[in-house]
Amino acid sequence: MNPNTYAVYALGKNYFKTKNYDKAEICFVELINQDVKFADIFQMMGVIKHDNGNFEEAMNFYKVALKINPQYTEAAINLSILYCDLGRYSESKDILVDVQNSVTDENSKDRMVKGKLANMHSELADIYKSMGEHQEAIEEYRKASFLRPNFADIRTKLAVTYRDNGDVKMAFREFTDIIRMKPTYVPARINLGVTYLAMNDFENAKKEFNKAMELDPGNPSAKMYFKIISQKEEKKN
Repeated sequence: MNPNTYAVYALGKNYFKTKNYDKAEICFVELINQDVKFADIFQMMGVIKHDNGNFEEAMNFYKVALKINPQYTEAAINLSILYCDLGRYSESKDILVDVQNSVTDENSKDRMVKGKLANMHSELADIYKSMGEHQEAIEEYRKASFLRPNFADIRTKLAVTYRDNGDVKMAFREFTDIIRMKPTYVPARINLGVTYLAMNDFENAKKEFNKAMELDPGNPSAKMYFKIISQKEEKKN
């Protein structure tokens, strides 16, 4: 790369980092016209086009980046996000699986990638759950949890989805494991209490809501469920 080309490349990257996408695009188009085949140029152009709502162009840029460097994790994840935005969930999931399979070591970069992948699987699961596709959602939450078992929020979503899908045994197992891992995580205790409540096990439900109140005094959800339990107990008497 000659000095002038490198200067344009460095300037474009700086504009991109500061989200000055219009000026960054000018630099990158100049480089592409010079037949500079750097995967990150096409990846950044994909981000710019995605941000502008030019999804077809964004898709093509991501694909070129991956053709130049098939191991370009960031481009693959961004293409997966784009497919998700377009409602092409199966293609999004396939890319995530490929990236997941390529990440094997636990160095700092891989930890970052695995965290991002876990969140992507979780977001895809959220979409499936909103569509009532509980089994698909469970599959995606489990993939996310496998990548990052210490993400209590994702594992709580998995437990709730098990419960909503009628698998109370797996829900209890997951909630118990979350609380063992992170005893102060209030959402898990609230949802475990809700699971007990759904089974009319008021005593264990109250134990969880009480613990949630100890950790988060005045928690509105715990207060609401205590009121529900009182009303149910009054009806029984």
